[in-house]
Amino acid sequence: MEQDDQAIYTRHRWRVEGTHGTAKTLHGLAGAIRRGLENMKIQALLTATAMNLKKLAVAVLLFPCSILQRREARPITVPA
Repeated sequence: MEQDDQAIYTRHRWRVEGTHGTAKTLHGLAGAIRRGLENMKIQALLTATAMNLKKLAVAVLLFPCSILQRREARPITVPA
């Protein structure tokens, strides 16, 4: 079972490590702002919320562009 766990971790490590690195470097999760486990939980939840809102904003802004690109890529067909 340990080899299966290691294979799963190896496959998904690049996603997780990138997200954790971003949280630490860009969002201040490298150190606790206040002491205590509950305060650290709050800080981690707020950091995750901020990161998800940023992803959502990018998706909302890029979604109309992707629709327009798909429409432009389709050839115009004239019924015979």
